[in-house]
Amino acid sequence: KSVAAVAPVIETTAVPVVPMIDSARIAELPLIDSAVWETADRLVARLTFDPKADRFVSEHTFSGRPLLPAVVGLESMIEAASLTAAAGAVPVVSGFEIFAPCKFRDDSPQKAQVIVERDGEAWKCQITSDDGKNLVYQSASVTWKSQPEPVQAPPCDKPLFPMSPMQYASKGQAQLLHGPGFQCLKNLSLQREVGWAKVVAAAANSLGENRAGTRWFLPIATLDSCLVACGVDLFILMSQRVEVPNRCEQVRIVRLPAAGENCTLKLFYRGHNDRHTTYDLYLYGQQGDVVLTVAGYRGVRTVKGADASLWNGEAQDHFA
Repeated sequence: KSVAAVAPVIETTAVPVVPMIDSARIAELPLIDSAVWETADRLVARLTFDPKADRFVSEHTFSGRPLLPAVVGLESMIEAASLTAAAGAVPVVSGFEIFAPCKFRDDSPQKAQVIVERDGEAWKCQITSDDGKNLVYQSASVTWKSQPEPVQAPPCDKPLFPMSPMQYASKGQAQLLHGPGFQCLKNLSLQREVGWAKVVAAAANSLGENRAGTRWFLPIATLDSCLVACGVDLFILMSQRVEVPNRCEQVRIVRLPAAGENCTLKLFYRGHNDRHTTYDLYLYGQQGDVVLTVAGYRGVRTVKGADASLWNGEAQDHFA
C-alpha cells in the first residue's frame, strides 16, 4: 500500500501590527518628549514641565506656587493625539475635564504622560503624573478632520455700552494669578446674559519660546484669556464669586490668531448652580471671522462661601 505524505499543521498566533512613529513628527511637537505605541490602539507620550524654563508654568500660580494651566494640559493631549492622525489634520475636542491640579511643590521639573486610546472614531486622552501613581489630571476626547469644518456662530457685533479696562489681580488679591504673558484680555463690557471683550492675541509660542517644536494647536495665552473673561463676568455679576476651570463640552479651533491681532470675544451665560457656572464662547478675528469656539465651558468654585475673602487679603489654599 502506498502512503500519502501529509504536511504537518503548525498553529500560529497573529501578532498585532504596532505602528511606528516618525521621530520628525515628535520633534515638531513643543510639549512631547517621546512617544510609543504600546498596542495598535494605545499610545503613550511622555512630557516634562519645568517651572524654571517654561513661562506657561512660572507665570501661572495658585497660592504662590506654579500650577499647570488647563489650556496647557489640553494642548499636551492634542499634541499626543496628533500622532494618531494624518499630518495636517484638524482636531475637535469634546468632553474636556479637569480631575486634579498639576501643582509644583518646588522648582524641580515634573514628569507627566499622556495616554491615548482608541474609542471608536475618536481618541480618548488622559494626562497623568508619571511617578508610578498615575494621578489623572485631565482627560478629553479628540477626533480629527481633514480640514476645518464650518462653525455656527452668532454675529460679531458690538456692545451697547463702552468697554471697561481689564484689571488683573495682583499678589494678595487672588489665589490664581496670571503673569504678563497671559494678560491678553484688555477690555470688557458685561451684561446679565451676554458679554464682550477685547483680546489682543499672543503668538501661539509666546509662553513656550524655550520649546524647540513649532506645531502648536492652541493659542495658549489667548484661549486662557477667554476663560479669564468668564471668571471676571461671574465675579462682577455674582457677588464676587470665584471659580477655576473645570470642564468644556467642546473646543474647536478654526485657525491660530496672528500675534497682536485685535480679537473680539463674545460670551454667553448659560446658567449656574451652587458649584458651577457655564458659558459658551466665540472668539472672532480682526476681520470678524471665527477663530475658535468653546461650548459649555464650566468653572468650579474653589470653596463655598470663601469667594470674597480671596480678594480681601485673606486667601488660603482652598484648592488642596
